Amino acid sequence: MYGVSLMIMIFTTLATALSGSGPGTSAVGIIVFWRVLLGIGIGGDYPMSAVITSEFASTRYRGRMMAAVFSMQGFGIITAALVYYFTLLAFQSAIVYEAAAIPIPTSLDAPSAGLPAIDRVWRIVVGFGCIPALISLYYRLTIPETR
Repeated sequence: MYGVSLMIMIFTTLATALSGSGPGTSAVGIIVFWRVLLGIGIGGDYPMSAVITSEFASTRYRGRMMAAVFSMQGFGIITAALVYYFTLLAFQSAIVYEAAAIPIPTSLDAPSAGLPAIDRVWRIVVGFGCIPALISLYYRLTIPETR
């Protein structure tokens, strides 16, 4: 089950990065749908991580291992911010070029051209989150089941 929750998270993250609008729904609605399913996967993963860590760790190192499990969330947040920063730097010239080409709307109901480079940036960053998850999937599928 530990691997299944990670597979749900990988699938829904990729689906979020690849989502778009269609004739019957908006892109925001599709993204909300996939993010809700991602939340279900995360909701199953957090408690299982703590339980599996506490079961497999010896009593001497159990506290350290539990602290390490939950401190990895902070490292993940910092890594995500760095990935976002460097992706924005990579797309900086395209963003500036597109922003200069957009006319300033004269009324609130005027359509805007949007920024396709920004769209690519967030999709790359969201999709990049699957890389560490895919690496850890092997380890999660090969650990022995608890009895």
